[in-house]
Formats: sequence, C-alpha cells, structure tokens
Amino acid sequence: MKKLLYFMLFIPNLLFADPFYGEGEKTNKEEKPTKSLQNFTTCPLPEKINELNLPVEFEDLKLIGIIKKDDNIKSLFIDKHNQIFDFAANDFLKESLIQFTEITLKNIKYINWALTENCQSPHEITLKI
Repeated sequence: MKKLLYFMLFIPNLLFADPFYGEGEKTNKEEKPTKSLQNFTTCPLPEKINELNLPVEFEDLKLIGIIKKDDNIKSLFIDKHNQIFDFAANDFLKESLIQFTEITLKNIKYINWALTENCQSPHEITLKI
C-alpha cells in the first residue's frame, strides 16, 4: 500500500517537471527588423523642444482627440493595445523623427524629419479631426 501511495505522489510531480514541457508550443514572438541608420536628420532642431521616447511606432498610433485645459492644448493618440499618449506643441519623438509644431482644436500639424529633404521647407503633415 505504501508503494502505491509513493507512486501516486511522485509520478504526477515528475510529469510536471518535464524539462521539455511546452517545447512543442508555438511562440507568438513578433520579431521586428532592426532599424537602419536612416532615421537621422541633418537639419537643426529648435532649442526649446521636448524630446520624448515612445515605446511604440508613431505609425501605429491613431488620433482620437484634442483636449484643452486652461491654455494648454494636447493631442490624444491611442495604440493597438489601448494605451493613450498625449502630445503638446514642440514635442519631438526621437525614434520617429516627428516634431509637433502646432495643435489647435481643429487640427494638428507636425513635421516628419525623416521625409524632409530640404531643411528650409520641411515635410509638414496636417491631421484634422
């Protein structure tokens, strides 16, 4: 009877401690390609700029609104994981080379320095609500 008891106690534990457990499961890792060194700009940026690091790509963000509190106007963006980001004028996203220049209650203007060829006429994009 004792042998049966030991057998019932230890055998299930050995099955859970299998070193190859889960090896056959598929992994859902999304490998991002390494960024090339083309994400730089030779154009001088304004001195009064707020540099930000985003955990996601700017292209993955969607504009959901603009809020105004007192004299501060901020734009609200959301990513695919429902995480909300807010940006103000003169914010600069280092990874994407995006600089927000003007935010009004009707639209947002930003410069994409990665697409800019001439520093005198930067590639400005307008998003409307």
